Amino acid sequence: MKKLIVITMALCLLLVACGSPSATDSRTMKDIVDSIEQAGYTIVDVTVPLYQMIGASNGSMFYIDGSKVAIYQYKDAEDLKAVKNEYVFMEKWPANGKYLLETNVTEINELFLTIG
Repeated sequence: MKKLIVITMALCLLLVACGSPSATDSRTMKDIVDSIEQAGYTIVDVTVPLYQMIGASNGSMFYIDGSKVAIYQYKDAEDLKAVKNEYVFMEKWPANGKYLLETNVTEINELFLTIG
């Protein structure tokens, strides 16, 4: 009986760990930026923003047709959600897993939400 309980608990733990976004989101910042380029957009003036100021672990900033695009990477989706709740100015920025987008370009907002 004890073995059955231990096995059941181990399986539950495994299922919870495998189902969490942080365990399944293996995309890198390069993957996100490459997806935008592959959609036909020309990216120029790539720099690293001060991502630490908004609690991110990584960031990339560039311009598309003169408009600023910044992408911030967080530890996981839960961490991103907590930070968005903390900073009101970020509430309308779209999130995709552990990534957050800051731009006024509607087409990039829409594309960002489809990157998988």
